[in-house]
Amino acid sequence: MKHEAGFQAERPKLACRWEQPSAIAHEILVLARAQQAEIGEGYEPFDPNWEAWLSYERAGSLAVWTARTMGGVLVGYVLWMKTRGLNCASTVFAEARVIYLLPEWRDGMTGYKLLRSAIEAVRTQGVDLIRVETNAFYENDRIGILLKRLRLTRVGSVWRSALKEKKP
Repeated sequence: MKHEAGFQAERPKLACRWEQPSAIAHEILVLARAQQAEIGEGYEPFDPNWEAWLSYERAGSLAVWTARTMGGVLVGYVLWMKTRGLNCASTVFAEARVIYLLPEWRDGMTGYKLLRSAIEAVRTQGVDLIRVETNAFYENDRIGILLKRLRLTRVGSVWRSALKEKKP
C-alpha cells in the first residue's frame, strides 16, 4: 500500500497514509472512545472485537487510512474492510466501516480532503465498489453532504432494532 497524500487546510498540514491496524490499535482506541463519547451509547454499544480486527487484518481484508499531524499525532482515520460480495462473488467491495476526524480538525475542507484521499487510496487496492455506511442522525448528516460532493450515491437506509434490553 504505497499511496500517500498530504493536505493543507488553513492549519498545520496533515499527512495521510496506509497503516496496519494492529500496529496502531492503541491510538485508534483513543479516537474510537472519543467518537463513542460524541455519538453516545444510544447509537451502538462500544465493545471493539479486537480478535476479529486482527483476523481480518491477517487475511488482508482490513486496512486503515490515517491522518496525522506533522508531529505524528493521529487525528483521524478511515477503517476499510475489503470483501467479495456474497451475491456477486466477482465484485470486490471496500466498506468504510469507521470514519472519524477529531472535532478540532473538522473546520474548512479538512474532512472533505481526508475522505477524498481515503477514497482515492482505496481505489488503488483492486476494489470494484465502495460503500460507506453513516449515521444520518449525527450532526444532521454532515458526512452525507461530503459524500455527495465526492460523487457517492445514496442507495438505501439502515434500519435496526435492539433485541435485548439494556442492563441498568
